[in-house]
Amino acid sequence: MHHLVVDGAPPKVGGYLRSVLLPRRGFKRDTVAPSIRITRRNLRFGKEHLDEFVRLCRWRPSPRMPLMYPLMLLFHYHLGIFAHPAFPCSLRALLGYRNHVVQRRHIAVDELLDLDVRTIGQRVLPKGVEFDFYSTLASGGKAVWESVHVYYLRGAYGGSDMRVPAAEFEALGNVDFETRWNAPTDGKWKFAKFCGDFNPAHYYAPWARLLGFRRDFSHTQRIVADCLRRLPQKTEVTDSESLRLDVAYKGPVYYGSPLTMKTAVQRDGYRFDLYCGEIEKPAIPGRLRIVAPNHDLLTGST
Repeated sequence: MHHLVVDGAPPKVGGYLRSVLLPRRGFKRDTVAPSIRITRRNLRFGKEHLDEFVRLCRWRPSPRMPLMYPLMLLFHYHLGIFAHPAFPCSLRALLGYRNHVVQRRHIAVDELLDLDVRTIGQRVLPKGVEFDFYSTLASGGKAVWESVHVYYLRGAYGGSDMRVPAAEFEALGNVDFETRWNAPTDGKWKFAKFCGDFNPAHYYAPWARLLGFRRDFSHTQRIVADCLRRLPQKTEVTDSESLRLDVAYKGPVYYGSPLTMKTAVQRDGYRFDLYCGEIEKPAIPGRLRIVAPNHDLLTGST
């Protein structure tokens, strides 16, 4: 295992450039991605950074950490893994594919936490490879917030692994309500600086068109935060509950496009699909639900 202990976030711009420009050995049929881990002790969220999240995502101010906020923060540490010379693939070839998150209790904005980010495995599928990054925020040795971020590498590598159950979303079924709004058009570069994802496709339309997209498109975490704040309840944990969020990224959400979120109310939360413009398939399917305090994020069991 490659283990880095840091006392601050890895450099954003330098980390991004190393992640996309460093020569890589590439992924081959017999490649096993190395174990890379980054640890940071005594992390306290900066109020200025959290205020920026509130402004950019139009989130309501609170003395408690929003469920989505660490996902924005963690990409800085993911860059530290991508920038490591042992990681086999360039970030240019990877797509953010899914997020699975559990928040176990309220987290105060000024709470002192330990951060741990590590690679935990890969799945070689028939049409590509999934890499899992597991992250925890812990207090007093106990995880209070966890996530698995899945990155995807397209390609035929002779794989036959099965996708994990958490990757599947049941059909929406009956729709209890629809919400409509337009994707934001402001803050493109500001959000790139905020989350550390400097991919030009998020703020430079000619580059996005060169890659085959209609135009530049929003960062996915920003759009998911937009979805969550439009749900009427259960978007923050209570004193006796834990929350789990599962989202997949199926297509781009173009700036300024009309969005429709179709939502089904379930016994333990919500199942929602976000549609961009006239595209028939959802750009982001998701599920937000209450889970037991001892819910295991990695297995889905209690």
